[in-house]
Amino acid sequence: MKALLYLLRKTIQNALKELVKKPVALIPYLVIAGLLIFSATMTSGEPAGEVRNLNAYAAIVNGVFLLIFCTSLLQGLKQGMALFSMADVNLLFTAPVNPRKILIYGVVRQAGILVLASVCMLAQYPNLRMNCGLGGEAVAGLMIGYILVGVFCQLFSANLYALCAARPQWRKRIDAMLKGFMVLLAIGVVIFAMRGGDFVSALVRFFGSDAWNYVPALGFGRAIALHSAVGQWGAAMVYVLLSLLCCGAMVLWLVRSDADYYEDVLFAAEHAYNVKAAAKEGKVVSTGPVSKRVKRELPPLRGHGASAFFYRAMREQSRKSLWLFSLSTIAALAGPLFGMFMLRAEGPDPNWLWFVLFFSAYMLVFLSMTNSVPRELTQHYLFVAPARPVAKLAAICAPQLIKHTADTVVFLLATALLLHPSVSELLGSGLFYLSLGAVFASGMLLIERLLGKLKNKMLIVLLYFTILILLVVPGAVAAIAISGALSVLAGCLLGALWNVLASLLILFCCRGLLSATA
Repeated sequence: MKALLYLLRKTIQNALKELVKKPVALIPYLVIAGLLIFSATMTSGEPAGEVRNLNAYAAIVNGVFLLIFCTSLLQGLKQGMALFSMADVNLLFTAPVNPRKILIYGVVRQAGILVLASVCMLAQYPNLRMNCGLGGEAVAGLMIGYILVGVFCQLFSANLYALCAARPQWRKRIDAMLKGFMVLLAIGVVIFAMRGGDFVSALVRFFGSDAWNYVPALGFGRAIALHSAVGQWGAAMVYVLLSLLCCGAMVLWLVRSDADYYEDVLFAAEHAYNVKAAAKEGKVVSTGPVSKRVKRELPPLRGHGASAFFYRAMREQSRKSLWLFSLSTIAALAGPLFGMFMLRAEGPDPNWLWFVLFFSAYMLVFLSMTNSVPRELTQHYLFVAPARPVAKLAAICAPQLIKHTADTVVFLLATALLLHPSVSELLGSGLFYLSLGAVFASGMLLIERLLGKLKNKMLIVLLYFTILILLVVPGAVAAIAISGALSVLAGCLLGALWNVLASLLILFCCRGLLSATA
């Protein structure tokens, strides 16, 4: 175990030395730290007011922790866990060290990443202060709960991973059990809704119920966040102790398990290494699981000239089991849900529609990183095919617009059912949301054009978010001004027009992307 502790200590020291040798790499970290500090202090001078919406806060925290739990376990079962780098594989897997200790080392390193990720929750301080009347204690409790729940999920995933590595037939059973658990959650919400009240009240009552406090680890994390938010640190520390006991039980199970996991971990480490190596060279490698099932090929390969690239991209997208319904679909639902909670907390607001649209745009900025446009730009035949560059770029962006159209339908249905807008407001918000897909799809072309030669990934991500936000801001500001002077429909139409014109202009200006064949 001393060798593993030495390796962990040296890894941290080398990372710090690398930052000292290359101070330029500190710029993205300093910018992110500055944004977090600004976000955490922007409302510090305002009174927090009375504590309110505590049940809604508990429901949101519980839902986030459940989402972390389910996604981490499903990913651990399907793809394995990238607990190790290839350097760890080459050094540790050949060393005379107990395999169980090596696995614990990987989990501890992942826990350290969770601690760093929890710092980003400082950005939620203004939201908690303005919407719930909570202070810094709520953020501290939320960070502690997130770290403990994340560590438990990693340990539990590691145990299931080691268990399924020795017994492959159990993988499908556990996967079915997890999906059945999510179905039971949905049934529980429906039952609460049938007992009385609307859908929002059912969500708050179901996920905000104190009965969740008795669920090991997940409920304990919720209780930590809730009790610390109201200053009950004694009760919060009790749940911290219970969470540590749960993590200790997972460690004990892991140590005593038959952890014959080398082959599967090696595959996950090699895949992660290939993704990083391709990223350094400016290439794209799919990060999703590789399916071995033979699926019916739809749609057929056809088309002439640039349209052939559209059908090829549609064929690639159709190989995904749920292409039209993915994380972006969840984001389309998140916007109306956010607006519903805002209306319930603050009462009627004439600007509620813009809150919903801006929150949806905020979610789409992050999810647009996963679209297929950068991957299509790495295909050599896109450069040499005899077709106009603008037509070829439009062809590879078109599948993203089709996907976003399906998300827009979900957004409209959720907005109509949950928020009950007028027909003009619903039509305007739908057009504006649809135009966001166009500007974000073409925005990826602009980012490839401007940042394609950069190697610092942190700087690329920072500039990526900045560019996409700057593309949307002018149209959004003008839309809000027009909606206040005329109507919401006129404002949304103006914002949608700006987004469409910006996307077409970007498409035309980036046609030179396909001239650099080398």
